[in-house]
Amino acid sequence: MIRIEVKRNKSVPENKENNIELGFKHNYLILFLAFGFILICFHVSILYGEVGDIEYNGNESTRLVTLDSEGVLRWDDNGEEVAFFGVNYCLPSASGYRMVKNVGASLEKTIERDLYHLSRMGLNGLRLSFWGDWESSDIKGNLIDNEHLKMLDYLVYKAKQRGFYMLFSPIVAYNSNWPDLSKEPDESAKGFSSKYPKRTLGIDPNAIKAQFNYLSQIINHVNRYTGVADYLKRWSIEMLIKDEKQHLGLGDYRVKRYRAVVRHLHLVDCAYACLTHVGIKAYRAQGQNKSKNVLQLETISKLKDRMRRIVWQENVQDVIKYSHEKPVIRRLEKLLAA
Repeated sequence: MIRIEVKRNKSVPENKENNIELGFKHNYLILFLAFGFILICFHVSILYGEVGDIEYNGNESTRLVTLDSEGVLRWDDNGEEVAFFGVNYCLPSASGYRMVKNVGASLEKTIERDLYHLSRMGLNGLRLSFWGDWESSDIKGNLIDNEHLKMLDYLVYKAKQRGFYMLFSPIVAYNSNWPDLSKEPDESAKGFSSKYPKRTLGIDPNAIKAQFNYLSQIINHVNRYTGVADYLKRWSIEMLIKDEKQHLGLGDYRVKRYRAVVRHLHLVDCAYACLTHVGIKAYRAQGQNKSKNVLQLETISKLKDRMRRIVWQENVQDVIKYSHEKPVIRRLEKLLAA
């Protein structure tokens, strides 16, 4: 809030409009100079600041987690519930990547600096949003090894050293050109999400094929700094969250109480478990080889259609069983046959 004081001078004719205008100009000048000084300090710290060489605390993220029978993530070594305090981080791609490039800073040093300050503030979790579906893949979902992927590897490498635990989101779907290139899009961002809108990713056969191709390559990608396929560990969890958000309404609750939120999550997981059961039954009914290491079920959208048909058939059969109206029964039998 800007406070403007107009002092009356009896010897000079009162002109409130001029005094207010001068007060505004004076305050705006001060704000402008202060903002300019902050920007200069920020750019100097970006270009010349060195915090990446500060010693690590030695607490690397090496602990394993397990999922108990109630769906709670717990530490494997002591059984305590897993809890993190963290932020969303997306410097290796999209606008975060471009902003660092625009100021001429080093991507590696910026990552090190960010992780240092996040660690200093007590954070221990990161959600890595990676626009690989736009910037590190082609239309068919083939993984492209470029600077975006290199910086992602470097981020994971340094974050593990700092003791961060990470949730990896390899498909963001939203346009990587937002917001700075919305009017003049980057023509090099030609991944499969540039062709298939978000609403089609779970139903278009070609989009599903491109995603499967991309995900199968990125989860087996060996980090050039750690020598380990770090992203392979997140495959099943990432696909579960993606399917539940896109098809089962994971984030659609509108409730206030904590217990109501938990119940909603339980209902979503129950729905997912039912669809998985339906998929396994159909898989076995088709005579598939049970000795396969990877169980490849139908997509969630197809499993939902299969579940609808099962519920419809069972309801119609119950009506036929208990109804005495022959015209109704004949009509329902025709619907079942169709």
